[in-house]
Amino acid sequence: MENSKLIQILRTLSSIEIRKFSEFVQSPYFNKNKNVIDLMQILHKQHPKYSAKQASKQNIHKLMFKGKVFDEKDLRYPMSDLTKLLEEFLTIAELNDHVVLKKHFQLKAFNRRNLEKQFPSLMKDAFKEIEKDKFRDTDYYFRKFLLEEDAFEFTFKHFNHAHKNNLQQVVENLDVFYLATKLKYCCEIINNRNTFKFDQDTLMLDEILNFLKKNSYEHIPLISIYHKILLTLIESEDEQHFTDLRDLLTKFSTSFPVEEQHTMFVYALNYCVHRINKGNSGYLRQYFEIFKQLIDREIVFVDGNLTQWDYKNMVTTGLRLKETDWVADFIKLYKNKIREDHRENAYKYNQAHLKFFQKKYDDTIKLLSQVEFTDIYYHLDSKSLLLKTYYEKREIESFFSLVDAFKVYLSRNKLISDYQRTTYRNLVKLTHKMFKAKLIGDKKGEAFLSEIQNTNPLSNVSWLKQKAEELVK
Repeated sequence: MENSKLIQILRTLSSIEIRKFSEFVQSPYFNKNKNVIDLMQILHKQHPKYSAKQASKQNIHKLMFKGKVFDEKDLRYPMSDLTKLLEEFLTIAELNDHVVLKKHFQLKAFNRRNLEKQFPSLMKDAFKEIEKDKFRDTDYYFRKFLLEEDAFEFTFKHFNHAHKNNLQQVVENLDVFYLATKLKYCCEIINNRNTFKFDQDTLMLDEILNFLKKNSYEHIPLISIYHKILLTLIESEDEQHFTDLRDLLTKFSTSFPVEEQHTMFVYALNYCVHRINKGNSGYLRQYFEIFKQLIDREIVFVDGNLTQWDYKNMVTTGLRLKETDWVADFIKLYKNKIREDHRENAYKYNQAHLKFFQKKYDDTIKLLSQVEFTDIYYHLDSKSLLLKTYYEKREIESFFSLVDAFKVYLSRNKLISDYQRTTYRNLVKLTHKMFKAKLIGDKKGEAFLSEIQNTNPLSNVSWLKQKAEELVK
């Protein structure tokens, strides 16, 4: 029973929610079955652990049906009924959290019951409520559309067709909701195509883009922002789209919930990455400044935590920009923002990266030896960093041993994508060749620079170019 749907949902309830649900179950309006009430009281006491022993069907049966021989059928209906009540409770709780939607359904009920005198007052309250919302996201325009539709249906039902109505407002809010939602999901589809090669269609997108060329929606930041995001994806060579997007985000991003702000800014970050990968290193600073903004405004945090990958990306970017002091402070300051199960690994790897940049190679090796390879990305990045460290230290035996081990790992690990495999094989191959040239004093730097330029995909390009330039000298 501890793995049942009922228990899985109950585990998600807070202490306040479980108490309210217990009261809900005892309400005769929702439930009159004593067995269901008894089951709920037992499960309330076990919340939130529900251990295998406590929540076993045998134990629950013993507590509910004292002295009766165990029969699983006795629990079947109470469990099913309690699960349905729990689903009903969650639905009502969700509706109570959305005041405008709740008023929308009240308006529907009033209109259906021909409560002509009471309807206008409730309608006025509903519009007051929605204007309290500080965000102007798709949910806002959808709720506004529903209320305008409620008002129109009331007018249409109770007055003649010549009476002034709000049909224009109904359509305008529907248009904004549709356009913004369509643009938002088209951005996601195109991004998926570019990243994962998914084959998903963007029906009517050309027609919408042509419509937006002829009709300005600059007064609706939601549409303007997703329109610009879309253009950065489909017309990426036109850098003005990115400039416009940054301006819009600076002016209007606080008009949206944190989750949506995060989504919008991630598109801006991805554009920077795209341009950096195209060789435009100027976008490295743009990426860094945008990410700092996300951190300062706590937009980047998920459930109060900074992901280990965002942590790593900021360290990598900061070091490439030679923001060493900032990186050193960042690593320490935000260590405890990393989820506990990822914290030590992320901290040690990024400290190792910082030490490498500071040319403290022994510290780098020591820290990398403490990194657990729980993820292929840590494995690949740690091996790459160690390879560069042995190169810098001129550790001949360790370097060649690692080259062989790295090649084997790339060949055998099935979780590594073809793109990653090629990227890191190219890194190992070039570093290996340059190390041998370094040992014998062969100044083939120009040839290596040309090879680096023509090798794609390839990681650690900046470091490789620096080492190639040293060979020229």
